[in-house]
Formats: sequence, structure tokens, C-alpha cells
Amino acid sequence: MKKQIMNYVAAISFLFVLSSVSAFAQTPTLTANIPFDFQVNGKAMAAGKYTVAEPALPRGTVIIRGIEKPSPAMAFSRRVEDNKAAATTQLVFHRYGNEYFLAKMQVKGQTAGLEFPTTKAERKLIKELSGRHLANNKVEPEIVTVALAQ
Repeated sequence: MKKQIMNYVAAISFLFVLSSVSAFAQTPTLTANIPFDFQVNGKAMAAGKYTVAEPALPRGTVIIRGIEKPSPAMAFSRRVEDNKAAATTQLVFHRYGNEYFLAKMQVKGQTAGLEFPTTKAERKLIKELSGRHLANNKVEPEIVTVALAQ
């Protein structure tokens, strides 16, 4: 009898965990019209309309998929806290000349954002640009934002 009760408790616990994970996995998919070519995690993406989703697992993963050309890119991120809440839901890019790199994702009203690591291509470009500007070795990117909608 004690073994049966433990089996029932285990089964109910399993169902509870399964239902909470599936509810959490239903995160909203956001859309963006990105008017320039850009890079995500080292993958080149053409200008166009994209969907952006943050699946429940693995945590910190963001999937960006083209609507016209559904070739997805996956990027791992880390949560970062800002001092104030984001005014809009947006993607933040670093721009160096005509090269754009996905840097951050922010959601309106939240102080936490998702920051994407600097890629090898971005680091290489920074190093190249630093060599050109000997008087000022610190190369700062231009910050470009693109609105996200549900």
C-alpha cells in the first residue's frame, strides 16, 4: 500500500512538472523588420522580416528565423540587469561601418535584458579598425536599435 501511494505521488508530481514546463515553453514569438544585413552568432543574415523566439530550454537561447527565407540562427545569451526598465521591446545591434552584429534584446518594462557575446568576426573587425586608428585605439560601435512586435 505504501508503495502504491508513493507511485501515485510520483506520477502526480511528474504531471505537475510536465504541465508547468509546457506552459513556460509557450513564450511569445516576436517579429522584426531588419533593414540591413547582420550577423548572429557568426551566421550572416540578410535584411528582411524575422521572428525572434526564446524557447524555454535551453535557457538563454534565442532563435531568429527569417520569414521569407526560413534559415534560422541560434544565439546563446546571458541575462543582464539595467538600472531602468526598457522603454521599448527591441533588438540592439553594434554597427561598424556597414557591418551589424546582434548585441542585445530588451523587452519593454523589464530591467533585465539578454546580451549576446561578442563573436569572433566582431572581435576581428574591432582589432582591424583599431589598427587603422592609431591615435585612438578604442573602437566604439554605433548602437542601432530595431523594434520588435508581437
